[in-house]
Amino acid sequence: MRLFWRFMMRNKRGFIFPIYIVALTLLMCGTVIMLYLDQQKELNSSLVSPLAVLEVRDDLEIFEMRERELIRDSLSDWNKNSVKAIFISGLSDEMREFIFSDLIWEGNLLEGDFNRDAFLENVLYSISEDSEDFILKRAKIGKRLMLSSGEDADVSFPVEFEFEFEREYLIRENGRVEVVA
Repeated sequence: MRLFWRFMMRNKRGFIFPIYIVALTLLMCGTVIMLYLDQQKELNSSLVSPLAVLEVRDDLEIFEMRERELIRDSLSDWNKNSVKAIFISGLSDEMREFIFSDLIWEGNLLEGDFNRDAFLENVLYSISEDSEDFILKRAKIGKRLMLSSGEDADVSFPVEFEFEFEREYLIRENGRVEVVA
């Protein structure tokens, strides 16, 4: 250490240079931090939130739990036509709203006025017999949503997402409902 100070006292330029390097490094670090913080304020408004995707996924899980419960409640008579009729008439308004909001069927967005009860009965749900058991099948339908970053963003990259889902339930004669696919 004594050697270092002796060298520094003889050569005055060597004493100033390390202070200059440290000051320049701190100045550059401060500039980078200030630019980062400034960019973060504007960045938040231009990103798309995946919250809508997660909400639709959660709604699908809730819908399928209610669907299984409704199937169990529809088993008062062991006749495939009556089971299907009781099941479709038992669909709540909330379940119907989930089905028909942003509905995609065979690649087309279904909007406007169409016979929703006939769609449920003839297209969406079908029931068939498998030995002594029934198979209730929900046809492949989908959801299509547009995600945007908000109205206050200068630069916005909207994202359109679509996913399809279907389900088959095996209804045993003892009243047990199993998910097949």
